Amino acid sequence: GLDRRSSKFVSSYLVELLAVASIDFLVVCEWIIMLEQLALMG
Repeated sequence: GLDRRSSKFVSSYLVELLAVASIDFLVVCEWIIMLEQLALMG
């Protein structure tokens, strides 16, 4: 029972980590697109 609970905790932690990482990735992509548009304009 103990290791099943800990593995469940680890998997939920990994899912949360993935969600945060994907959000950060999207923000970085938006910044890159915005910077490219600024470079094209200027």
